Amino acid sequence: MLTVFDTIFPIFVIMMIGKLTKTYWLSAEEFWRGMESMSYFLLFPCALFNYIVSADLSSSDILHVIYVLMMATTLLVTGLAIYQKQYAIEGAAFTSIMQGSIRYNNYIFFGVTSTLFQNKGLAIASVIALYMIVFTNIISILTCNVCLDRKKIQEDYLSNMASLIKKLTLNPMIFSSILALICNKFEVKIDKTMQSILDSLASAALTMGIITVGSGLRFHVADFDKLKLIFVTSVNKLLIFPILTILLLSFYRIDGLPKLVGLIYSGVPCATTSYILAKQLGGDAELMASIITFTTVLSVLTLSFLIYFFR
Repeated sequence: MLTVFDTIFPIFVIMMIGKLTKTYWLSAEEFWRGMESMSYFLLFPCALFNYIVSADLSSSDILHVIYVLMMATTLLVTGLAIYQKQYAIEGAAFTSIMQGSIRYNNYIFFGVTSTLFQNKGLAIASVIALYMIVFTNIISILTCNVCLDRKKIQEDYLSNMASLIKKLTLNPMIFSSILALICNKFEVKIDKTMQSILDSLASAALTMGIITVGSGLRFHVADFDKLKLIFVTSVNKLLIFPILTILLLSFYRIDGLPKLVGLIYSGVPCATTSYILAKQLGGDAELMASIITFTTVLSVLTLSFLIYFFR
């Protein structure tokens, strides 16, 4: 158990370095926006391409894991819809609960996978990310449309849905992953110089991405009454979703490295970009920020238990 914890804990130390750096040294928002843009548009897409292009993706278990994760997500969404009706959760708050329960942090997903399973694990994680980015974003947008005041946000919804489709189509991570899959399929060879460049960019991507995740953490709760909702969301994301995933993986008899990477996906915290979507569509942005922070901090323990007991 301690060995697994010692493997994962450094990732969270790097996140805290990002938080402390922003709080006590480099506090300018422009600096961190630049870091995020470089990670999102350059470094991380190069990393995804690097992991996929030369990987052995012949195992059918990779696609089976993706189906399992989509099924687990759908089951959790259904359960949350019932919970919302049962307890009459306010619409804006529920959209944050939904996002916090199903969306995942790419940087932590790849950081943990890299630490434990190196490039073979990262190749599988890259393919999973390609599908799940699209799937979870669409569910999040649809949830906002259903739960918020339709008359009030109809124009914003249509605009944001169109924007989402455009962003998904032009998403640099999705584009680089598809390009890498094509190159992998046709066995395109990468020369040594280009491979060296890709290796360097991939190495920088994870470290810089995790630092920027840490810089966005907010250790406060604006409304004490929201602690219950934060707790419910954290349990959904870090406990119920992994349990659903484990049960489905066992049912379909998926084993080996694809299973382990799927487990890591199920246990990573909420995506920091959920806060931006909450602000854009009129969700509860403050609740969303707190959910992101709580799930991120708690996941250092829950991920360690998950990997230790089910690896």
